Order: sequence, then C-alpha cells, then structure tokens
Amino acid sequence: MIYSIKLALAYITLLSTCLIGFLFSLLRPFNPAILRPVGKVFGTIGLFFLRIKTQIEGEEILDIVRPAIIVSNHQDNIDVFVIGANYPRSTVTVGKKVLKWIPFFGQFYWLGGNILIDRANKRKALQSMNQAAKKITNGNTSVWIFPEGTRSQGRGLLEFKKGAYHLAIAGQIPIIPVSISSFHKNLKLNSLSKGKVLIKVHEPIETTGLDKSDIDALLQQSRSVIEQGVEALDKRLVRAPKKIGRKAFQI
Repeated sequence: MIYSIKLALAYITLLSTCLIGFLFSLLRPFNPAILRPVGKVFGTIGLFFLRIKTQIEGEEILDIVRPAIIVSNHQDNIDVFVIGANYPRSTVTVGKKVLKWIPFFGQFYWLGGNILIDRANKRKALQSMNQAAKKITNGNTSVWIFPEGTRSQGRGLLEFKKGAYHLAIAGQIPIIPVSISSFHKNLKLNSLSKGKVLIKVHEPIETTGLDKSDIDALLQQSRSVIEQGVEALDKRLVRAPKKIGRKAFQI
C-alpha cells in the first residue's frame, strides 16, 4: 500500500512534467535537448516521493563519449525516475511504438526525438534501428537502450536482445555499459525508509571495424561487464554505512 502511494505520487509528477515538456517541445519538435531538463525534474521529484537517493560514478563518460549506445539493466517501473534524475545530455532512448499513446508522457516522448520501434515486426524494427544509426551519427546523439527488452522484476539480469548491437555496429558507435544496483535486493519499497541506488558507468567498448559476425561477442562482453558491475554495487551497498556521502565511490 505504501509503495502504491509513493509510486502514484511519482507518476503524477512524471505526467504533469511531461505535459509541460510536451508544450515546450512544440516550439522545437524532435529536439532531444529538452529530454535532460524534463528528466531531471520528474526524476528528482519522483525519487523524493519514492524516498530514494542515487549516486553515480563515471557520469562524465556519458558526456565525453558521444555518439554512443548506452546499455543498462532494466528492473522496474522506477527505472524511469532513477535514469531521469541522472539523464545525460544529447541522449534519446528506444521504446515500444505503443508508448506514444500514453497521455502526456507518450506525446512528449515522441516529440522529444526518442526512437519508437514496432517490436512485433522484426524486419521493421531492424530498419528503424539502421535509420536511427545514421540519425545518431549525424546528430552527435547517444541512445540509451535496455537490451533485456523488459523489466526483470527481481529475476536478475535477463538475456540480452541484439537490437542495440546491430545499431552500434551499423553506425560504428561505441557501447557504454551502465550497471544499476538491484532494487529488489536493496530497497524497501513498501516502507517509508530511505533507500539508495548506485550507478556505475563503465568504460566504452569500441566497435570500429566490427561487423555483424561480431554481434554475439559484443553482446556477451557488455552483458558480462554490466552483470559484474551490478554484483559489485550490491556488495558495496551491503557493506556501506547507513549514510553514503557525496564523494564518488570506486569499484
């Protein structure tokens, strides 16, 4: 019950902020510059209601290495707030085509320049990814993708889909793995106690010179980095004192 109330307040913040963002997007449609400030607002306020603090290491990599394909684990509905509060500049995301029908959020998501794909049609989805690769390279824009394709809901890291890696190799764009500590292991979501989420941005994996035959190896390499990163973050949270300072942590 407590979690439902906290989540409802967070989503009210999300939808109302996206409505404002949508109105501003009408002035400069399909410009991803609007995504970061809107994400920062609803992410920060949403995490306040959820009573969660985040701490990120390697954030500067997301700004220095661009364009890039950012891949991370995908756990729960609150991912949108955790990532929103730490959203990098000049970055879009990939989402299902049906997202654009969600009131306020969907219209802002689409008009903000995010990439919508039809997952029911693999051929069209791959075509959208290839077109996106050209758009990303020409616009110096990064893309944040959840390669699991769905929320893991405490089941650990799921198998990765290949779309992100087709996109990276098509554009010869580096992969940046990002690990996010486990929500279900470390957060007491159905209580009023405060929780912590740690985020680790790993060093880029270059794709220059790679082709389609390298997709499986690239996928497994980035998945391994993310999985080991999540395990290390979880261990750090278990060992950490009740209060984590603002000083960056090391893994």
